[in-house]
Amino acid sequence: MRRSTRIKVPPLEHWRNERIVYELESRRQSGPALPKIKEIVRIDPLPQPSRQTARARSRSLAPTSRKRKSADSDSDSGDESGDAGEVYASIKSYDDGESIEDYRIAVAKSAIRPQPLQGKTVHFEKLFQDGTYVACGIMDIVVGGQKGVKPTRHSFMNFAVMTGKVEVKVNRTAFIIGKGGVFVVPRGIPTLPSISVYPHPSYSLWNCFWVQANAR
Repeated sequence: MRRSTRIKVPPLEHWRNERIVYELESRRQSGPALPKIKEIVRIDPLPQPSRQTARARSRSLAPTSRKRKSADSDSDSGDESGDAGEVYASIKSYDDGESIEDYRIAVAKSAIRPQPLQGKTVHFEKLFQDGTYVACGIMDIVVGGQKGVKPTRHSFMNFAVMTGKVEVKVNRTAFIIGKGGVFVVPRGIPTLPSISVYPHPSYSLWNCFWVQANAR
């Protein structure tokens, strides 16, 4: 009985680039050369992680996720054990080149203590200042409070919202902006933004970092 000479090949997984490579046989007297199988390319599957490894990995990631959640929380007090407090450095003044021995360059969270500015609803602290050119700091407004209004004139102001949600009015334009948002007040606006805290059940106050730059 004649046996078949055909090579049987299990199904290939073409999506993994498995394939059959052919080559031509020597030319035959009875006709042209025919293709024959040179090699069969198989791709070994990648090893899958065991369930035990996956559980161990998820367990190791848990503290990181809890820490991230805590850092985003409004009630997080932070780890102040390694805080630098207030850092001072010796620098040269840009205006006259004179040495300044106690120029403050860093303030840790534990050293920031905003003081009442307008009654008990607004708290304010200027953290850094470079002559009359620029100043920046922290401002808190409790729910129901409102920042006073005055002309910007030659000052450019920038606010970065760190906690809460506020309703802002710059000249004739009003909008609401929340945590992570940033807004500016250009020079020449007749009045500073009227900032009133927009009620939000998750926050008891609005907290921002502000920067004021003067053109003159």
